Amino acid sequence: MILTTPVDSQKQAFPLAGSIQTQPESSQSDISSSDFAERIPVSISNIGNKDIQSVSGRKLHVFLKVGRDFTTWIKARIKQYGFKEGVDYVIVEDLSTPVSGSAKSRQQVEHDYVLSLDMGKELSMVERNEQGKAARRYFIDCEERLRRVAPEEYSAALMDWRKNRVAACEDHKSMSEAVADIGEREGWRTLKAGGVNVTTKSTLRAILADWLQRSGSLEIWRVAQATGWQCGAYIMPDGEIIGTPEKPVLFNGRSAAAAGYVVKGTPESWRDSVARLARGNPSMMAGIGAALAAPLIGLAGADGFGIHFYEQSSSGKTTTANIASSLYGEPDALRLTWFGTALGIANEAAAHNDGLMPLDEVGQGADPDSVANPTGKRTRLSA
Repeated sequence: MILTTPVDSQKQAFPLAGSIQTQPESSQSDISSSDFAERIPVSISNIGNKDIQSVSGRKLHVFLKVGRDFTTWIKARIKQYGFKEGVDYVIVEDLSTPVSGSAKSRQQVEHDYVLSLDMGKELSMVERNEQGKAARRYFIDCEERLRRVAPEEYSAALMDWRKNRVAACEDHKSMSEAVADIGEREGWRTLKAGGVNVTTKSTLRAILADWLQRSGSLEIWRVAQATGWQCGAYIMPDGEIIGTPEKPVLFNGRSAAAAGYVVKGTPESWRDSVARLARGNPSMMAGIGAALAAPLIGLAGADGFGIHFYEQSSSGKTTTANIASSLYGEPDALRLTWFGTALGIANEAAAHNDGLMPLDEVGQGADPDSVANPTGKRTRLSA
């Protein structure tokens, strides 16, 4: 069920004068400047008790030429990217325009989603087409014009939005998404897919649904599907959490090397017995550098990278991987091989997000491209 905001409770949106009349010169779209203002006009609306720039979800959907039903499209995007009602958008009621000659010639009540401009930019970007690129650049131009006209108001609104957006993203959990549909078939299916066994008896399901709905104010945990930096703390592939997370979090993935993350010795002993001996050896120094750089990738917002050591047998490739792995635990247990399916290697990569993933014997199997995903942030050593 969707909760709607009656149109009279919304602050009336009004066009931002002077902010939507010019298309950016760099746009790749053939659409004229006046068409932008007419087809996806930017207005000021009240979202989350803040007056911010906004755009009609229905008009953006038509402009992007997605080719799907609007309601299906917007709901899917909200669920997929974790947008939050009251922070990223509000739902309003409107009257549809009658279609001439149609059986439904009378006006019908329809729901529109008033989107923040940041949400509009994200939705435009993920469609990956020319319409999306043009719309996103147009929205950026609108923001720039507002920034020039009212810089203080723009900065304050942007800061408030980002603060609320971060809080909303932290609370967005795949399991808690199902709570909104508890009592419906889709809700039970989502819980089951997440590993929760639910009784088939309708009377017991009704009791469970009531309890889940009334327990929404209890502590919410974030279920992380990847390791690395999550909620302000660092999750190791074995599930250990380094630091104090902003929200309770647990790692739902798995790694075949999880048992290898153990602590032995001291930093001083490692420095004297390992690092000192690697000094002057290019490959071993590169391996150590990669291992130390891996946890910094997420903090820097950079893409992960891989280093492939290629040389004859018994030339020190595996030794280099062992030295790099020794910073994290037991080298023999942490060192993985390419022998396996592409899916298995990809799952291991997710379990080594923001971390080192040593892989030996590159000729044994899976496609190296399966871990060369630009959306992941990990360091890979292969030999």
